[in-house]
Amino acid sequence: MNADKTSGWDERVERLHRGQVAPGDAEAEKELERLLEKSEKWYDLVEVLVRHADSSAKTGDADGEIALLLRAAEIWESKVQAPEQAKKLLERVLDRDPNHVRALISLARIYEAQHDWARCKSTLERAVRLARSGPEMAELYYRLGRMEGERMGDAAAEPYYERALEVDPTNVEVAEALEKRARARGDFRRVAALLAVRAERVQSLDPQKQKELLLELGRLYANELKSPESALPVLERAYKLATDDLQVVEPLAELYYAAGRLKDALPLYRTLVERTAKGRRSKDLSRIHYRLGSIAEKQGDFAKALEQYNAAYGIDAGHLPTLIALGRLYMGQADWEKARRIYRSMLLQNLDPTVGVTRADVYLHLGEIHEKLGEGPKAIGMYERGLELDPNHQGLLAAMGRVRHS
Repeated sequence: MNADKTSGWDERVERLHRGQVAPGDAEAEKELERLLEKSEKWYDLVEVLVRHADSSAKTGDADGEIALLLRAAEIWESKVQAPEQAKKLLERVLDRDPNHVRALISLARIYEAQHDWARCKSTLERAVRLARSGPEMAELYYRLGRMEGERMGDAAAEPYYERALEVDPTNVEVAEALEKRARARGDFRRVAALLAVRAERVQSLDPQKQKELLLELGRLYANELKSPESALPVLERAYKLATDDLQVVEPLAELYYAAGRLKDALPLYRTLVERTAKGRRSKDLSRIHYRLGSIAEKQGDFAKALEQYNAAYGIDAGHLPTLIALGRLYMGQADWEKARRIYRSMLLQNLDPTVGVTRADVYLHLGEIHEKLGEGPKAIGMYERGLELDPNHQGLLAAMGRVRHS
């Protein structure tokens, strides 16, 4: 053994280290172990621990003996990378207590590192049968699953992970492993359930992480599962954790808007305008002004709606929902010249039918404007061009009949 004197040792510790007196001075023993560990004299420390374990065995202190042997085994394994030496000590522990779960777990970890799958599996299965707490059982099932996954693929791991989550629903590591599998097969309902588990687990530990998980869960409900009613309370929780996070504010505002909760949506959109304007994200800002205009229109404030729609138009003149809204309001106010300018600009766009207006619809509105201005022939020309695109368009057919009989 290295007998160099370590700084800070007193005479009792030095004599104990040299084996000149029998162990029994608990304070000196602990101090010797602390100093050896501090100076990273791992071989000396293992020797001292085993010697102290032998002394505990002679005095009938089985618990003390086992604790010292486990600590020595851990040092062999983790500090010295001597797994065979660690196994000998762990087997000694199991000779004293065949049902010692911690020793079985450590032994299984060594077998796993050595790719001794048969012994690893049998040792873990033995430990599972002996485990008394949910978290302990979950850890063992997780390790069994991880081992089977490495041997036979992820599908083989999943039943073990499911068992682990059954006995300990708060185990984040297990939830993450199951979530990865669920995503791979497109089972988004299962992903949502597992995200909820993770979010609850970190509630008091990491509010920032919980906010991120809730945001991800809200998006999952809204986008993949098409369940905005489920997304809404989740994003409300995220918002309480981060009222200034635009990644939370915008989707929550959109959900409020879609649900018709305009009073709840309005202050969030105003916050977005204030914050987004500072960042000069023009396309985003245009969309938010459009939403504010839509809210004002729904509330019957057409002047405010026009103000917001025009703000959106000034930023992004090609935003189709904004063009449609402006055309509708100008028509309602009989502002024919402005309405015509808007509808003519829409003919330059690649109109997407999903936004609610086709090119045939635009020709109908242009024809109606010509009618209002007393320009019958021009109105007919617009209606005819619209019918060339959609011969069965009921609005165009009715308008053509009206003009021809006027």
